[in-house]
Amino acid sequence: MRGIVKSFGSKAISIQTGDKKQYYAPYCDVADQVIKCLVPRLRVPVLFKVDTTRVAGVTSFGKRYYATHVVLQDVVVELTL
Repeated sequence: MRGIVKSFGSKAISIQTGDKKQYYAPYCDVADQVIKCLVPRLRVPVLFKVDTTRVAGVTSFGKRYYATHVVLQDVVVELTL
């Protein structure tokens, strides 16, 4: 599944998909490359798997399931010099 890191704290990140569903990922399930990119207000695109056996709360869009195997999504960035 694809999403954007919406927020992060001392123990986990929150990921939001295009349909506004949110997922909770403890840092033990997040790749180091993702953790190194976590800067306030920076939208980090990620790929992840959903664990529907665990829930970390509810949003207005449904249950906030756990995300596992969170890695950076390949992104092409064009720099203008």
